[in-house]
Amino acid sequence: MKATLQGLRDRFGDAVTEAAENACGESVVTVRKDALLPLIEHLRSDGFTFLSDLAAVDYLTYPRPQPGRFGVVYHLHDIPKRRRIRVKAHVTPPDLRLPSVSHLWKGADWLEREAWDQFGVVFVGHPNLKRILNHHEFVGHPLRKDYPIKTRQPLSENDTLVDEMALRLRRNGVHVPQRDREILAMAARPFSDHGEMAPPGAPSHGAGGGATAATLEAVGRLSATAAVLTEPEFYADLHTDLMFLNLGPSHPASHGTLRTFVALDGETIVAAVAEMGYLHRGFEKTTETQTYTGCIPYTDRLNYVSAILNNFAFCKAVEKLLAIDITPRCKALRVVVGELSRIIDHLVCIGTNLVDIGALTNFWYAFNVRER
Repeated sequence: MKATLQGLRDRFGDAVTEAAENACGESVVTVRKDALLPLIEHLRSDGFTFLSDLAAVDYLTYPRPQPGRFGVVYHLHDIPKRRRIRVKAHVTPPDLRLPSVSHLWKGADWLEREAWDQFGVVFVGHPNLKRILNHHEFVGHPLRKDYPIKTRQPLSENDTLVDEMALRLRRNGVHVPQRDREILAMAARPFSDHGEMAPPGAPSHGAGGGATAATLEAVGRLSATAAVLTEPEFYADLHTDLMFLNLGPSHPASHGTLRTFVALDGETIVAAVAEMGYLHRGFEKTTETQTYTGCIPYTDRLNYVSAILNNFAFCKAVEKLLAIDITPRCKALRVVVGELSRIIDHLVCIGTNLVDIGALTNFWYAFNVRER
């Protein structure tokens, strides 16, 4: 990795303000925001083809000076060569814009939406930058250090998801007829000009604001909206209406609170968008007020079927930060308990999957082994 870091210094010059290995042996590159996208594209062409994570950090209360208040961190992985690198770029109010990388990795779509939702970092070029975890009427960005943890907000209106559905229909090549101009207008909207974002809570598709009257009227007409689909020649004269349905947020097939808004052509799902904020409990903000040991119970809920594995992962991260090496006995106990927890988790997973295909009896066999 030393050769890679030196190559970045040589190629990007002063735009790279830091390129070194940290105390944990991880390669870290800090780059000016104007050179972020070229550097990311270069690393991707150099083999770092997997974006494992993207997250924002608020350095407001950080003891050491930083290039900007907010840092956005990109974790890149070269899987064949087993190389990892962390790229950081900083922004400071009032200009919180960074280029989107959603055109390089589809997975960056939701990650950038989360960074916007929680911190307010704007990713220019993102196809649909709106809230993803918090309610669409939520005002502010809760993971900022100056956002009061006890703040309460009245949130009443459901998100129609019509803007996302229109974009998804367009991406999937499902054409809405001319007679529904409201849907056509939303489907034709580029969703990429975020230079001037509406404030949180405003009636704007990109900023995650409340639904407009025109949008709500369009929702009422959705069930009557026809779609012109690519069909075999012998079906060319048969055009069926799309049916729009909400699955969830409480549906037995989802095994949790998840809302999926789907467009059906007959029994075929031609487009779907998800609203997963029902599962967001705000643990990140809550744990900011806790000690390291006080955070451990919150990690249980990351996967309540094998909670202790999440406890181990958090504790190992703290141990790494504090340079703590636990005893061999503790390591052995972790392996034994972790393996038992993993087996229990798999039995629940297999049993519930069997229920989904109608094999209820086998579910009880799996749970019998689990309880023993």
